[in-house]
Amino acid sequence: KASYRHTEKAREVARNTMRAMNQPIDEATVRQALERTDEVLSRLRSALETADESAARAARELFDRAHGRQGSAWSAYNSGALREALANTRIARNLAGTALRQMGNDAGAH
Repeated sequence: KASYRHTEKAREVARNTMRAMNQPIDEATVRQALERTDEVLSRLRSALETADESAARAARELFDRAHGRQGSAWSAYNSGALREALANTRIARNLAGTALRQMGNDAGAH
């Protein structure tokens, strides 16, 4: 039964994602998402500055990946590729949130 529930949940997530992909994306929404990710990256950068080096190694790697994705997101946004910008900023925010959770910061990416 648990497997069935997980399968159904995955299908629901996939359906919601497909629906969201068909929705129009406006510039203001994408900019808000980019700015939200910038805030999460800023929190992560601050946490890394005060963290013990050995404890923060994996989080630093995630930060670097997230920072690169966010740079790609802003580039896409500035060139008018809004879907690409939104996809990249979401990936960046997820990476940064994972790093914050690894460091024990329960605020994550929200």
